[in-house]
Amino acid sequence: MNAAWFMVVKGYNSRMDSLSVSRKGVSRHFLPGMLFALFLCLPDIAGAGRKGEKTSTVDEMRESITFSVMMKAATQDDDTAAQLWLADMYFTGKGGDQNYAKAREWYLKAAQKQARDAYYNLGVMYILGKGVEKDPEAGAAWLEKAALDGDVEAQYFLGQMVFNGEGVKTDQEKAAYWWGMGAARDEKKSLYNLGLSYYHGHGVMPDDVRAVDLWRRASAQGMKEAQYNLAVMYDEGRGVPQDMGKALAFFIRAGEQGHPLAQVALGWIYETGRSGVPMDILEAIRWYEMAAAQGMAEATQRLQVLRGTAGFGMAQ
Repeated sequence: MNAAWFMVVKGYNSRMDSLSVSRKGVSRHFLPGMLFALFLCLPDIAGAGRKGEKTSTVDEMRESITFSVMMKAATQDDDTAAQLWLADMYFTGKGGDQNYAKAREWYLKAAQKQARDAYYNLGVMYILGKGVEKDPEAGAAWLEKAALDGDVEAQYFLGQMVFNGEGVKTDQEKAAYWWGMGAARDEKKSLYNLGLSYYHGHGVMPDDVRAVDLWRRASAQGMKEAQYNLAVMYDEGRGVPQDMGKALAFFIRAGEQGHPLAQVALGWIYETGRSGVPMDILEAIRWYEMAAAQGMAEATQRLQVLRGTAGFGMAQ
């Protein structure tokens, strides 16, 4: 291992595992028909309480009241937020049986009234194949409607899809465009990926200064991957004047959050006295142990060398 080992993480996120239904709709909409709906369903609620047929606990009664209120608001008042709430309940199965078909039905009703969350969640359903035949192209179309309406999660995931060619044609320039929209709203994942685009020149002209600026903004939001990349840039003097003290500070911030490459880097720095810090084998071992516990082979190798005996005191 040597100084050249330190390098910016080159990989973009290539999976859509974190794509999930957004449940922000109710909080973003005023429900004008809610009080009226509550009065309409009071007789049913009271009857259920007296007879004990529909509810047996306080929690069940509360859920029954909420569902009754939302159903009447969604149907009688055509309330968008109530429709989104019902769709969310059917999608997640909370408060009753999971039913993707009903979830899609309510999302479509809300989408007809230009509800951004409905666009996004319909995109999720088509991309993941929940309640519909899996169709990433249709999913991307719904996400695009949400993205154009300002949804930062949709902007980020659209960038992912077009960069990786997931159900749509690979287009690095378009990926940078969508991440740029998210970055303009200070969304940290889009900031990070757009930084990678400028670092590598994917879809944009290479620009280390721009990459550093984007990663600095993501780092300020606690993103450990951005902190690690900033450390490397300061270490190498790319996009910024070389500053080993700032490099060390960013390595530590990322390492303390569990970034394995930062932990290996810190182990090497303290083992060799690099970056102007005093050599400290115990501190090196501490960082190597954390990295080894995450499966970093480099850390395991250095621990074996430092201890002289393979496996002695190794983190399990």
